[in-house]
Amino acid sequence: MKRFLLLLILLSVPIGYVTATDIELEFDMPGTMYGPGSLFFLDLDAINTGPDRNNAQLFVALTIGTGDFWFYPEWVHFPPNIDWETISLSSGATATWPILPVFAWPEGAGAFDGAMFLGAIVHNGILVSNLAEIFFGWTETPQPTPTPVQPTPTPATPTATPSVVPMDFVYIAPGSFTMGSPDDEPCRKSRESPQHEVTLTRGFYMMSTQITRQMWKDLKDVQPDLPYDPGSHHNTTMNHPVQGCSWFETVLFANLLSLHEGLTRCYYKDEGFSIPVDATNYTSGMFYCNFDANGYRLPTEAEWEYACRANTSGPFSFNEPEYRLETCEWESCEPGTLPTLELYVAFCANAPEMPMVVGSKLPNPWGLYDMHGNVWEWCWNFYEDYSPGHVADPKGPDFGQERLLRGGSWGTSAAGCRSAIRYVFAPGYRVPSIGFRLVQSAL
Repeated sequence: MKRFLLLLILLSVPIGYVTATDIELEFDMPGTMYGPGSLFFLDLDAINTGPDRNNAQLFVALTIGTGDFWFYPEWVHFPPNIDWETISLSSGATATWPILPVFAWPEGAGAFDGAMFLGAIVHNGILVSNLAEIFFGWTETPQPTPTPVQPTPTPATPTATPSVVPMDFVYIAPGSFTMGSPDDEPCRKSRESPQHEVTLTRGFYMMSTQITRQMWKDLKDVQPDLPYDPGSHHNTTMNHPVQGCSWFETVLFANLLSLHEGLTRCYYKDEGFSIPVDATNYTSGMFYCNFDANGYRLPTEAEWEYACRANTSGPFSFNEPEYRLETCEWESCEPGTLPTLELYVAFCANAPEMPMVVGSKLPNPWGLYDMHGNVWEWCWNFYEDYSPGHVADPKGPDFGQERLLRGGSWGTSAAGCRSAIRYVFAPGYRVPSIGFRLVQSAL
């Protein structure tokens, strides 16, 4: 009903009944329920898959279900007033509009559940976007308000020239951690045992987000040997993560990107690193990784968990006080059951049908987004059972049938998004909930 009322209002601007939804809109806010002191902001992300849209009208409305609307940017009240912002968005461009800045939710705001923001873009009297929407509420009960700790300033990434695929990297310093989960962690799995000490003797650079469809397209444009975007048939924007990629495709992606940027490729078909993985040989056979190369690669499983934990030791890289045996599995898919988790993680409670735009949730303490949830991430290793005792720089066995995935996904319960969760698939397997991110060795 709220969406229908907004359409009626927009039709009174006037606009035509014909729609051409070339612009994909999605709201971004740090949660769905707020209390005194909760951090709040609202952004609107857009990508234009159609022609240039110059001097278009951006409408954003707030309603609390009473039939009243308040329109951005002056937040005028309807009825009788309507407001909008004039914008231009060229073909293929992306944009983010900060609708509301970061602020702490005030005390005395009362309680309400069911408020809603709606957004749309109109051009020459025609609706040219989807109708974006996001629900939220507020309460007098204080809600968790995590404050991410930003990573220490670090050296520049080893690429000397701007990447054809713009990516942000975070430097991960060498260190030690306890890998796996303790016996008393709710909903843990047997393959996470035994816990053991791991030391990484060399730092590395890890992408702050998962690879997006736009990144895939950018590389495909300059390296035609890259297969087409495996997630192109899903109803997602170019800022969503790539979905459905096989392990083989991630290795090829890394090598093609390294090749295009003049870096030494990491992946080869022989132990002597003389036959690089390319479009003629990437779907079968043996694979070897040169960890001393300066090109792009998948993280090892140990690198992934070390970066995900970010000096934490609990089920997640943040504290979720409501996570326990009674709430760890499919009970966690009920919105509001694990409110802190919903601030950090795209999973079954807030993204039950598809992933979110990368970076939609809060980062872990080292500035990495979506390490928990959104899409599973391929790692380099073949699967093997953990062994007790200390190990340095583990890279997994040389042979195996299944490669490891970490982190959980949009369709996963809370238990499946923990720091220690391990999942395995054959390297040629593809499902919509699988993606990846890249790292570079710090040389």
